[in-house]
Amino acid sequence: MDNLNALTKRLMEIREERRELKTRDKELSEEFDALSGEVLAIMEEMGVEATRSEHASVSISIQQMPQVKDWDAFYRYVGKNNAFYLLQKRVSSKAWAEQLELEGDIPGTEPFEKRSINLRAR
Repeated sequence: MDNLNALTKRLMEIREERRELKTRDKELSEEFDALSGEVLAIMEEMGVEATRSEHASVSISIQQMPQVKDWDAFYRYVGKNNAFYLLQKRVSSKAWAEQLELEGDIPGTEPFEKRSINLRAR
């Protein structure tokens, strides 16, 4: 029992540390994005694609990203052209479970049980 107590104590400590890190990471990420936006605005105002300061070299990177305006049209294109590589390969667990309950087996999938523990502070 002492081992279980020690293990659950450490689990609680780790969980709390991870929560603090996630909060701090979110704060830092938001600050980073805001500062990056300021740097980008300054560089655009200067009319430069790259520059450097005492601390870093900075360059503007441009990447085209997809923005779906009509999902039905997009899915039709994917199906018609067998272009499933355009989609990320991940199944929604909740939707899969609901569909499984409604219709039974879903081709190409099989359930597996992921075992984990629930941890609550006392």
